[in-house]
Amino acid sequence: MARPGTVAEDQVLGRCERAALAAALTIAGPLGASVSALTVGPARRDDRVLAMALRAGCRRAVRVWDDALDALDYYGLARVIAGAVKKIDGELVLCGDRSHDEGQGAIGPALAELLAVPHLTGVIDLAADGGALLAERRADGWHHRYRVTWPAVICMQRMPTQTDLLTPAAGDGAAAQARQLIDRVG
Repeated sequence: MARPGTVAEDQVLGRCERAALAAALTIAGPLGASVSALTVGPARRDDRVLAMALRAGCRRAVRVWDDALDALDYYGLARVIAGAVKKIDGELVLCGDRSHDEGQGAIGPALAELLAVPHLTGVIDLAADGGALLAERRADGWHHRYRVTWPAVICMQRMPTQTDLLTPAAGDGAAAQARQLIDRVG
C-alpha cells in the first residue's frame, strides 16, 4: 500500500506503458536483444518508472528532462524522444498506444515520422518470430496479424500475457539501487 499522496508501485505506469514494457521484456530474450527504458519527465515522477523498469529486467534506463520541456506539445515531445532514441542507438521502439497525459495516441506516429520508420498502432499482442515480430492488432471488430521488421515504432494497447514481469520482486533497497543506475540526459 502506498503512502497517502503517492502512487502505488503497480500504478506508476499506465496500462499501455505497462504493455509496452512487458512486450519489450518478453521479446528481448528470443531476439537476443537488450531493453532500454526511456522517459521524458522530471525526476520526482519518472525515476520511479525507470527504477521499476530496471527491476523488471531492462538493462538501461534513461531520463531526459529540462524544465524548458514542461510546456511541449505532443510533436515537441516526439522530437525529444526521437533525439534520445537516436542517441542511444534504438532500433525498435515500443511505446504505449495512448498515455494518461496525452491521451490522443499521436506521439507514437509522430515519433515514427521523425525517425523515418514505419509504425503500427493499437497492438494487443507481440511475439518474436525468428528475426521479426508477429504483431496482432484489433480494428473494426477484426483481428489483424502483421509481420514486423525493424527499425519500427510499435504502439502497444495491451499485452494479454507477461504483465506479471512488472510486479516488484524486491524491497526498498533494490529500488534505491535501481535509481542509481538511471542515466540522466538534459
